[in-house]
Amino acid sequence: MRVAVVGTGGLGGYFGGRLAQAKVNVQFLARGRHLEAIRAGGLRVASVLGDFELTPAEAPATDDPATIGPVDVILFTVKSDDTDEAAAMIAPLIGPETAVISLQNGIDNEERIATRLGADHVAGGVAYIFAGIVQAGVVRHTAGQEEELVLGEVGDRARRQAPRAARSRERQSATPGFQQVSRTDPRTPTVLNRE
Repeated sequence: MRVAVVGTGGLGGYFGGRLAQAKVNVQFLARGRHLEAIRAGGLRVASVLGDFELTPAEAPATDDPATIGPVDVILFTVKSDDTDEAAAMIAPLIGPETAVISLQNGIDNEERIATRLGADHVAGGVAYIFAGIVQAGVVRHTAGQEEELVLGEVGDRARRQAPRAARSRERQSATPGFQQVSRTDPRTPTVLNRE
């Protein structure tokens, strides 16, 4: 399984880091000083559930999606204001079966992503953690339940890929699993993120 994290901030850095720690092939899209720090020294995560560090080889980072190519799952964790720009730039990551899981604040991000990439690829999600960048290359997870990512209404491709991502959880107990819920589930529109 290949995973791309689009927006390696608090949520993306934490969940992508946990997946990479479990030996899942994860590629990180980042920018600015955070990108430079990850390229130079890797990604460090300070977590209430245990700190860990990934080397630059374990956390390959870029600002160019074309260098990554198609992936199975995209964790889409950019700020809501950056949704349209990020969705437009990630076309090189989309293959026929790619699932895009939006873990963002806001209520219309999935629709905006679907407009660019196709509704079958997109799923909304909820992550129950507090996490943020504390300095370039360092993410801090301070609180919250991280054992699962909850998926809302899911497109066909996302429905097929989410179970594959969940199986990666078996590789390490601290890796998030996935649970699908209906769009009417009251948890669906809320993402707790202090980034």
